[in-house]
Amino acid sequence: MPNLNPPSSLRTNAGEIVEAILANPARTAGRTGLSRGDNNGTFSTEPQILSPNPKGVDFGPYLNQLLNRLRTNWYQVMPEIARLGQRGRVDIVFTVGRTGIVSDLQVVANSGNHALDQGALSAIQLSNPFQRLPAEYETDLKLRIAFLYNMHP
Repeated sequence: MPNLNPPSSLRTNAGEIVEAILANPARTAGRTGLSRGDNNGTFSTEPQILSPNPKGVDFGPYLNQLLNRLRTNWYQVMPEIARLGQRGRVDIVFTVGRTGIVSDLQVVANSGNHALDQGALSAIQLSNPFQRLPAEYETDLKLRIAFLYNMHP
């Protein structure tokens, strides 16, 4: 039976890559995430809120929690080729309903590699549902998130 566990050096590198995504998130204009991750020049992401926010709700805490959940699930489904250094960017747009259920999940910019695209989609699907949206926000929340494998934005 083949050994399905990568060498510890690969697991450590992948863990560092994933941790670079969301560790110590910085807030910028109501968005949360890293504007630049720099762990050996390998990874970063920043969610973009596409929905209007007429009441000016601070989504920072909510997005921190959402991104932490995504990080955990993304690590679980990260393709082996990404752990071996395959580069790519996958941009996904999806809607989080008021109850936290994800809908309208779509890849809007694929990486050109099915395994990388599927890894990003799977992370969102495994995270579904997220927590309920803040009570003061009265509509669904549409987000765009870039999953970057071994590259800067």
